[in-house]
Amino acid sequence: RSLWEIWRSVLRVPELGVTDNFFAIGGDSILSIQVAARARQRGIAFSARDLFRYQTIERLASNV
Repeated sequence: RSLWEIWRSVLRVPELGVTDNFFAIGGDSILSIQVAARARQRGIAFSARDLFRYQTIERLASNV
């Protein structure tokens, strides 16, 4: 749920599914850094590089 909230806030999208691709819905390298930083503030540790590797909330949550 936290990852979903972070993605929705950073990407400013009204609807978001856990299988939506970060880059397909408007994400880019700068936004990936913002997502990783906000996640770190909530105690969820992953890098922007991880977001390039695991491009959906579902895959990211399963692998970090």
